[in-house]
Amino acid sequence: MTKRTYTGVSDVGVVGAGVAGLATAFALRRHRRSVVVFDGGPARNYWARRVHGVLGLPGISGRELHELGRRQVTDVGGQIVEARIAEVQQDDGAFAVCDDGGRAWRVERLVLATGGSDIYPSIDGFFDFYGSSVFVCPHCDGYEVRDRPIALIAWSPSMLPFTQTLTQWTRALRS
Repeated sequence: MTKRTYTGVSDVGVVGAGVAGLATAFALRRHRRSVVVFDGGPARNYWARRVHGVLGLPGISGRELHELGRRQVTDVGGQIVEARIAEVQQDDGAFAVCDDGGRAWRVERLVLATGGSDIYPSIDGFFDFYGSSVFVCPHCDGYEVRDRPIALIAWSPSMLPFTQTLTQWTRALRS
C-alpha cells in the first residue's frame, strides 16, 4: 500500500452537514475533539421556508438553520469542508475519508450523518409549493397541518404503512 497524503487530520470526521451532523460536530467540539464536517450540499430541509419541531427555533427557515449550525460549529473551532465523500477506507486503526476530487482526510472516528434523500414527483408547479405547503417530513410538519386534509403522493404500495402513520395528525387523507 502506498503512503497516502492527507489534506487534514482530525479526531472525528462527520459526513453530512444537516441538523444531525452539525449538532454532532458542535457537541464533539465542545468536548474538545478536533472535528471536520464534510458538507456535500444542501441538507434535506434546506429549502423549507419554515422548519418546525426544532426546540427554541420556531419557524426558522431551513437555510437559516443550516447557516446557524455551520456558524456555531466554526465558532467553537470545528472545520467545515465543502466536499462530497466518495470513499472511506480503513487506515491503520483510523479512517481515510476521500472526496470525489481526490483529497483525503485521516480521522480516528467517523460519524455518518448523511440523512435521507427524497424522490420528487414530475408535477408541474410542485416546487412552487415545496417547503410551504408541500412537505416531506411528517415529524417536522405534521403538527402544523393537523386536522386538515392531507394529500399523499406515493410511488409504491410499500408506502401504505407510512401512510397510516399520518392518521396521527389527520383522518382526512387523500392519495
